[in-house]
Amino acid sequence: MTSYKIVETDVLIAGGGAAGIRAALEARKHLDNVVIVSKGKIGGSGCVVLSEGGICAPFGHRDSRDNPKAYLEDMLRGGYNLNNRRLAEAMTSEACTRIVDLEKYGLAFIKEEGRFLQVLGAGHSHPRQCIIAGPREKTGVAFGRVLAEVAQKAGIKFFENIMLVELLTDDHLVVGGVGFNTRDGGWTVFRSKATVLATGCAGRLYKHTDNPAGITGDGYAVAYRAGAELIDMEFIQFYPVLTLWPVQNFFIRVSTFFDGARLRNASGEYFMKRYDPERGDLATRDVMAKAIFFEVQDGRGVKDGVYFDYTAMTKDLIETKYRFHLETFLARGVDIRRDPIIVAPAVHSFMGGLRINERCEASIANLYAAGEAAGGIHGANRLAANALTETQIFGARAGEYAAKRALSIGRHEFDPDQVERVIETTANFSRQKGYKPEKVRAKLSELMWNKVGIVRNREGLEAALEEIKRIRVEDMPKVGADGPGELAGAVELVNMLDVAEMVAKSALLRKESRGSHYRSDFPEMNDREWTKNIVVHVGGIRKEVVGT
Repeated sequence: MTSYKIVETDVLIAGGGAAGIRAALEARKHLDNVVIVSKGKIGGSGCVVLSEGGICAPFGHRDSRDNPKAYLEDMLRGGYNLNNRRLAEAMTSEACTRIVDLEKYGLAFIKEEGRFLQVLGAGHSHPRQCIIAGPREKTGVAFGRVLAEVAQKAGIKFFENIMLVELLTDDHLVVGGVGFNTRDGGWTVFRSKATVLATGCAGRLYKHTDNPAGITGDGYAVAYRAGAELIDMEFIQFYPVLTLWPVQNFFIRVSTFFDGARLRNASGEYFMKRYDPERGDLATRDVMAKAIFFEVQDGRGVKDGVYFDYTAMTKDLIETKYRFHLETFLARGVDIRRDPIIVAPAVHSFMGGLRINERCEASIANLYAAGEAAGGIHGANRLAANALTETQIFGARAGEYAAKRALSIGRHEFDPDQVERVIETTANFSRQKGYKPEKVRAKLSELMWNKVGIVRNREGLEAALEEIKRIRVEDMPKVGADGPGELAGAVELVNMLDVAEMVAKSALLRKESRGSHYRSDFPEMNDREWTKNIVVHVGGIRKEVVGT
């Protein structure tokens, strides 16, 4: 029998990013005993630290016509009417309040005459993106640091370098979770009254992504295995302009197109008007990603990408606002004041996740979700700069309602046998010699990119599902892990296989093209048949009317 520590808490929050910390802060208003568990440094890991954009809210300071209703209309249009309207209404109506909260916490924003400076983002009809003060490439770092400092001062307990391996259940109730320390290999059982998943998405499931290490769909997988429903898992946003050359994986904000940046192909053609005649290079991310894919597929690409051209901007603008870009590429011998760079799409975010209601409750009791762990908010595509907004609205809601739930119920016992099964299953990887987890993971991420990527079809999706099944049956029994780090990698691989299957099955079922989901064998959007969400759970998969 393996020894493990037991930590008792009222509210357990898995995920130390923007949504998780915001959930903890709200829960702490109601309860003393709140715990955050994170695979990395709380406030200093996950996707939040890579954010270079802003955060949206309809203050209307630079455009008096903006308001929550206009914001909602943009979200529904951008999500191709698959958004859960109640969730979208919650986001658009509470955004301003949550940004004011951030300012009270100590996060600095750029202001003009005492009002938030707001700029226009792709897919938005009004300027509503508030800009965090400081260098753009450091905005996410500041965001995470400020929230973490506030959480520490509030007395919230931090458990870092611990991966949530499984949820503990008792008669269809979530009663806690099992955590594995990725540094020393120790085990901890977190016994909780309510649990919030804020574990991010699964970008690392794909070969090309701007997501950091560790974003492997853990929350999706543990919730799925516990019996929760997930929604919209076929909708994955491929960020269109991550650099291939002269620097790999340099993140370029889509808002640069509002300052004059443009895309062109190998022939020098500015091609976006062919794909979106009205908006051109100001098209939404899903349109732009598909456009680049087709340019490359049709032989008009450059090194698997297309040219990104800054030269329509003034040199003064490049040398001031985009000085960090200029210096980054000058260090590699490219002067963006006269020469283009090369960009291509990469996985950026998941619109899908746990199916929640407006209280952030999942479909099994005592479980809540926020941030990219939750689905249904964005429908078929997420608008620019809505990510951080989402973390604050639904982080706050999840924390509030999880705390209220914890106050209303007694503590349930966990099943020691379930804990032992989890530990034993994980330990089996350390007893085996064979494939390293990274080897199988590379095979899986290549498969997902090629068969379940930007462009999909029945043949490719069915082949992907067959290969996922083969990996489970033939490769996984041969995976061996040496040390806590590789053991964590093996558990991540188990989770990635579960998520890969959910994504591929959902994409196969949706026989149309909509938003970020494109089927080359069903290239048109079919509102009559497919203005519906796809719900997946451990017992099967179904489609249902939006918002039911």
